[in-house]
Amino acid sequence: MQVFTIVIIFFGCSFLYLSSHAKSRYSNICADCPMLENCTVNETFIDSMEKHDRRKIVHTNNEGDPAPELEKCLNPGFTISGELSDIVCSGSSDGKCHPIFRPSEVDNITVCETCKVLCGCSGAFTIAKGLLDNYFIFITAFFGMTNSMA
Repeated sequence: MQVFTIVIIFFGCSFLYLSSHAKSRYSNICADCPMLENCTVNETFIDSMEKHDRRKIVHTNNEGDPAPELEKCLNPGFTISGELSDIVCSGSSDGKCHPIFRPSEVDNITVCETCKVLCGCSGAFTIAKGLLDNYFIFITAFFGMTNSMA
């Protein structure tokens, strides 16, 4: 009788473990990115590095609602058909850029940085832009000084 109880407890725990991980493993999630708070795009914006992922964002049927975890990342009336293979950056009714991705080894910082570039947010290349600006200022000052001495 004790063996039967242990077997029931084992299978019960394994079922709970698998059922809670199955949904999150195969569904798409919407990431929260504080760095994208000021990143605005139009509500029809969709971009991804994989072209076939863009075609997976489709209109919902009249009776179908989008998944609740994707509601803030997509426009009303849109949903994702299938599983994404890469990161999709989408505009929504709030006018912000939102990353949608399949849970995997990718961390939120990588996802947010990718969408920062794909959405064309200001500040995506601030370090490189600052260095480039300083380079042009230096060259202009150098040639300005050499021409004034001649």
